[in-house]
Amino acid sequence: MSEDFFGDLGKTITKVTQRAVGKTGSMIESSRINSLIAQEEALLREKEIALGKRYYALIRDGVIAADGESAPLVSETGEILDRLLDLRKELAEVRGMKVCPACTELVPPDSTFCPKCGAPMKEPAEEDGGEGSAEENPGADAGNGQ
Repeated sequence: MSEDFFGDLGKTITKVTQRAVGKTGSMIESSRINSLIAQEEALLREKEIALGKRYYALIRDGVIAADGESAPLVSETGEILDRLLDLRKELAEVRGMKVCPACTELVPPDSTFCPKCGAPMKEPAEEDGGEGSAEENPGADAGNGQ
């Protein structure tokens, strides 16, 4: 009789252990799949942002026209980019730096070229009245990488 009891107990423990191992494997697989889903969603967001920046640039540059639903978003985006440029200029002044006219990154005052995008840095005389200055085209590339 004790052999039956211990034999049944052993079988029960084996079944419980197998179920636990199965559930653990299922949890590990679920975690792996959830991780892959999160990676793909992050990649999708990255591509959507890049697409949106490209679409905005095409509209800003006059290559295409904004449709009725996009026009307010394009306008608001331009206003935000203008405010960002103004704030970057203000920060550059406080820090004694310059703002890159191409990418709006803060640049050390003695730089000849932007360390981020490689654009040539204009002299202060050129920035104040030069053709194509950041003042005339605020936020032109402010959305690049920002």
